[in-house]
Amino acid sequence: VLREPPLPPVAVFTEIRSNSRHWSLGYFDRPAEALRAAVGDSVEVPWDQVLWVQHFGEFSDRYIDGAPEEFVVTDLLYFNGHYHDDIKKHRNYRAAEFEELYGDLGLDPVPETVRALGWEF
Repeated sequence: VLREPPLPPVAVFTEIRSNSRHWSLGYFDRPAEALRAAVGDSVEVPWDQVLWVQHFGEFSDRYIDGAPEEFVVTDLLYFNGHYHDDIKKHRNYRAAEFEELYGDLGLDPVPETVRALGWEF
């Protein structure tokens, strides 16, 4: 999510229950590297300012039906051409708490977004 400065850009990785364990999010470093490679030079992104977020909820295999949305935020280090994640720096927030701290990202509902992409939910 590219926002107007001074708000930082936000990279949101959403865990969906149809992901196999092989493709679950886990740490932030691999999804961050995949995103950076996919974006390349097509969009100017201040990578050193990105807010890295994992998004979970009842749509995730990590939770049971009816579970509240949760956001996990971390600071990644980038050196030697790779991102490095430290689980001790992960911070967990419920949706209202996350929005209060970081603003409304305008995320569309996950099930509808997944279906619109032609993926299984």
